Amino acid sequence: MKVQTSIVIVTWNSEGHLQQCLESIGNQTYQDYEVIIVDNNSRNDVTALIYGTFPHLSVIRNKENLGFCTACNQGIRASRGEFILILNPDVVLEPDCVRELVTFLSNDARYGSVGGKLLLAINGEKSTSIDSTGLFLGRDFRARDRGNLQQDRGQYNRSGGVFAVCGAAVLFRRDALEGAKVGDEYFDEDFFAYYDDLDLGWRMRLFGYENGYTPRAIAYHVRGGSGGGAKFFQKSRALQRITLRNRYLMLVKNLSIADLFCFCPFVLFTEIVLLLYICFRAPSLFGVYAESCRNLKKYLRKRAVVQSLRVCTNKDIRAWIIADHG
Repeated sequence: MKVQTSIVIVTWNSEGHLQQCLESIGNQTYQDYEVIIVDNNSRNDVTALIYGTFPHLSVIRNKENLGFCTACNQGIRASRGEFILILNPDVVLEPDCVRELVTFLSNDARYGSVGGKLLLAINGEKSTSIDSTGLFLGRDFRARDRGNLQQDRGQYNRSGGVFAVCGAAVLFRRDALEGAKVGDEYFDEDFFAYYDDLDLGWRMRLFGYENGYTPRAIAYHVRGGSGGGAKFFQKSRALQRITLRNRYLMLVKNLSIADLFCFCPFVLFTEIVLLLYICFRAPSLFGVYAESCRNLKKYLRKRAVVQSLRVCTNKDIRAWIIADHG
């Protein structure tokens, strides 16, 4: 039976949050959906929770942790919906959230993806602190969640475009995902996890799809409840390594030479700060540079595909980078 929307949830040791997430899906005013859970070999009893409490869901069980990106791609390939909602297990949706996201994409064909107003859940309680109202690029090409840690006073109550959407809760139009994939990958599986949402959003924009935001779709996110979420200098060494590697992979694939020169002073400053941190606090991260060099040919092949298919101009990308997103 065909459904309009497929909800894909990737789990890894997520039973502490998953039940609330699934209950919030069941309470949606919008009901034309299927739920696909891709479990990355959780140590804990995620599958027992799913089968015991929510036996009607589809479950893909991996024998090892294949990473967020590969698992997302598995879920997308198994899905049947016209729209695909990628949802973290540590997100709780307000009852009208999915309906508002679907309505946004249904009403404006320019947009390939849309996110809502993500607020923080703190100590298990809903708060008025903003987690994300969209992703933007700084002049140093670091990702920023618009409004992060600000109090929600209605300052982001206008719908419109954003550079990319936070991957904790993002609805895609299927035809946009198909149009933006490279090879058979929607999310780049070399990323494993982290920076993957910005990479895909940037690529979609390069390929001519807009990314949107609607404040009418509200959800609550336990930032870090899916295994990450801290600022770079607060992450574990393993997560720092993945994050730093993925930053360079994303830039190699998506960044034009012209834009690199345009923002060179900001990028250079950031790289100097990173190098000083690595030299004095985290010398093990020097391995990221060696790994990136070893994989450079593969990264450049992906870059060649992305740049050959792009329709968005450097000027358009620069306009997003220098815009005031406060």
